Amino acid sequence: MLTGQFFLCFLLVLPTIFFGWEFVFRYGLVYNETGRCFDEKNAVTYHAQATPVYGAIFVFCLVTLAMMCRWTLKTVRRLKST
Repeated sequence: MLTGQFFLCFLLVLPTIFFGWEFVFRYGLVYNETGRCFDEKNAVTYHAQATPVYGAIFVFCLVTLAMMCRWTLKTVRRLKST
């Protein structure tokens, strides 16, 4: 059971890092008056409307990761005390 909890914590770290990086990256872009930013290097258009969505997903992943790590630590402490 404890190995599964550590594995879930590790799995939650990956999307948290990805969405956090994506949010910070998109937050720093300069958008035009229509809310778009064109990246000439990669030929990709980024939309300003996606930035708060990535932020919300990042916060959700972060809170879920914190709760999962706390649950795992409580389980470890409970197992050590018995």
